[in-house]
Order: sequence, then structure tokens, then C-alpha cells
Amino acid sequence: IDECSTIPGVCDGGECTNTAGSYVCTCPRGYITSTDGARCVDQRVGTCFSALANGHCAGDLQGQYTKMQCCCDTGRCWASGQIAEMCPVRGSGAEEDDIMTKNQRRTMEEIWVKTMALASSI
Repeated sequence: IDECSTIPGVCDGGECTNTAGSYVCTCPRGYITSTDGARCVDQRVGTCFSALANGHCAGDLQGQYTKMQCCCDTGRCWASGQIAEMCPVRGSGAEEDDIMTKNQRRTMEEIWVKTMALASSI
């Protein structure tokens, strides 16, 4: 079975490579593989905005945030560089598809910290 062509959204954000009995996701720079290995999770940091004004991001919050941190907490949109991305509307169900829950985010952040510690020890 070619999982890459039969599973909708597999390796979302990355490239899927079919293997014997499975598949492997290769994620672009700034992304990490999800705990289940099925998609790429955006770990890029950028600016979080608390409001929208006339269809534009406004009220930039102090500090740098990943899209998950921004959109799951208080943000309305997020930007890495010059390109702004709208956060999913809360309560629409889209945020569950697009952004991880706080518990999943906490788990991913713990994995990220352990991965970075391991990488720096090599």
C-alpha cells in the first residue's frame, strides 16, 4: 500500500516517502515531525497579533511565538517575516485540525526541548 497517496493529509507541511509497510515524513526547516509521525508541525517563531483591524493584523504582542503558541492562546493572527497568517476561528473546529490542543502543544514542546538538548550534546 502506498500510504503517501492513500492517506489524506499525510505529512501535512512536508514530503511523504513511501517505505515497505509504512512511510516517512521529511519536514522542511522550521518544522518538526509530530509525535505520531503523520505530519509536520510548524515550530517557526514570529510575531503574534492580538487583533484584526480592517482585515489586517494589529496589536502585536511582545516577544516571539510559534503559530501554535499564538493561535492557541490569545492571538488572532501570526506572522513569520512579512507574511501574516490568520489563526483559525475559535470554536469553529478548524483550530483542532490546524492547531494542536494545549496538551498536545505541551507534549511537543517537551519533546522539542529534549531533542535540542540531545542535539547539543552530540
